[in-house]
Amino acid sequence: MSDVVHNFFNLSVALDIGPFVLSGLRMMLYVSLASIVLAVTLGLLVTIVRRSLRPPLSWILIAYVDGLRAMPPVMLIVLVYFALPFLGVNFSIPSAVIASLALQGSAYAAEIFRGALEGVPVGQRDAAGALGFTSIQMWRHVIVPQAFRIAIPPLTSEAVSLVKLTSVGFVIGLPELLGEARLAQDLTNNSTPLVVAAAIYLAILLPLSRFSALLEFRMQRGLVRARR
Repeated sequence: MSDVVHNFFNLSVALDIGPFVLSGLRMMLYVSLASIVLAVTLGLLVTIVRRSLRPPLSWILIAYVDGLRAMPPVMLIVLVYFALPFLGVNFSIPSAVIASLALQGSAYAAEIFRGALEGVPVGQRDAAGALGFTSIQMWRHVIVPQAFRIAIPPLTSEAVSLVKLTSVGFVIGLPELLGEARLAQDLTNNSTPLVVAAAIYLAILLPLSRFSALLEFRMQRGLVRARR
């Protein structure tokens, strides 16, 4: 038992690795927040443009969404960081991870928004048209706000996934939480840094997961009441 405590729950090691943990946590939060904001914005834009186009132009965006959802995130990060420079597009390590996660996240967000937009009753659009709303006004004041309300629970779940996916940035050397914990593990020859990193992930992601479940429950209850 003492060996387990020494190798996995060593308090002195946990205190010594504080700078590594804080540096990795800051990077994880920065990459996560930037990826989430860009993914949601781009996903909404893709959905709106996709709905305004007719085949075969809309097929391009369908291929964009399906292709990014099917691609492993590690492969996408490697392509962005190592392949795009041959086309004259260079990213720093954090920017490459943000761009990759934002692109893949936007594909999932686009599908979430597509379902949410389909969930807005047709009568709302008819009422907006009867009131003299232009197409832009209808989207801005009627359709998008209601679609966002429907989309918030699944978007929260997608945000949780993007936070977890920041850990795959280690393949190109991103100094995020897990990468810094692994470095600290090598330097201390102790697994306590990984336990500390896992505890931080749980402290961040468990409340987000419960928040997402609560939003989904309230949304379903609101829909049931609306149908009565």
